[in-house]
Amino acid sequence: MTETISGKEKILETALTEFADKGYEGARVDRIAIEAGVNKALIYYHFKSKEELYVSTINYLFKKAAPTELKIPSSLTVREKMLLVIRHFTTFIHYNPTFVKIMDQAVNNGNSLFDNLYEQNLYFQKVIALYFEGVTKGEIRIIDEPVDYLISLLGSCYFFYSHRNALYKFYSSHLDEKEFLEMRIRTVQDIVDRVLFQK
Repeated sequence: MTETISGKEKILETALTEFADKGYEGARVDRIAIEAGVNKALIYYHFKSKEELYVSTINYLFKKAAPTELKIPSSLTVREKMLLVIRHFTTFIHYNPTFVKIMDQAVNNGNSLFDNLYEQNLYFQKVIALYFEGVTKGEIRIIDEPVDYLISLLGSCYFFYSHRNALYKFYSSHLDEKEFLEMRIRTVQDIVDRVLFQK
């Protein structure tokens, strides 16, 4: 973390690691304060409780991953926009394993904490909006269940990394991180091309 990072963001960045490594129940606010180099009172100044810190941490993750900050030129075709968003999201989860760990834990918690998240569907909203834009412009073929397909598309980006250690055994070649990422992006983009854009 750089010295220019705000106190609140520093707390959130530190909390990401703590919650990802220890889970919600095992995470300790005291530890987060020590690792962030801040007073515990500062954490409770920004966040009223451990639960609020946890929810804010996950929403912070989604905000970092969401394509709202991705600059997509309006001059691009819908296909080019869709492939750019896929590249953005796949690259993010590839280089942010904490995102996958903490999201898996949040989903598996099975309690009301996950209901308080407000950023979790931004990526889906972006992709579904592009789908309907493509249909309107005649660039994308109409599919019977677009929501089901697009959830499957997001899953092909996300769930590979959620089960990455287990899936690695199926790959005979030893690619470096950059080569592996590019292979994943090409695979998902090819799926999108064949299902949505080949009429």
